[in-house]
Amino acid sequence: MNLETLEANTNCPDSTDACNNLVGNTVAGTRPGQPKAALCREILDCMHSTHCAKPIDNQSTPTDCLCGVGVTPGDCFDVRTFDQLTGACKDVIAAGAETTDLSKLKNLFFDSSNPAGAAEGILETCDGNFCIAQCL
Repeated sequence: MNLETLEANTNCPDSTDACNNLVGNTVAGTRPGQPKAALCREILDCMHSTHCAKPIDNQSTPTDCLCGVGVTPGDCFDVRTFDQLTGACKDVIAAGAETTDLSKLKNLFFDSSNPAGAAEGILETCDGNFCIAQCL
């Protein structure tokens, strides 16, 4: 990415700030008491290191990190149970969302006010547009 593109782009700084500026600690779920900003970074690190959101047909697939490769969001959130999910980052995503209840995770995964949604926001608004090969 060239400097002009970086300077004109507000998606990356905005989405990264949403993750880094989360305040407080988790109170429920599998890892209560964890700093939300740190969990967001942990989720993002997992997504980057496992390449679980690698684009298929030029579409980034962050739900694969939770649900598993090739599982549609509808099947993931509406049909399966959390234990049936095979995503490489499912446990840390659930920790960030503070739940393993898929009916709740369905919304929280896309809500930037929590660690899971803030990390997903970086993939969607920044990585998927500006660093596909390096990040995803």
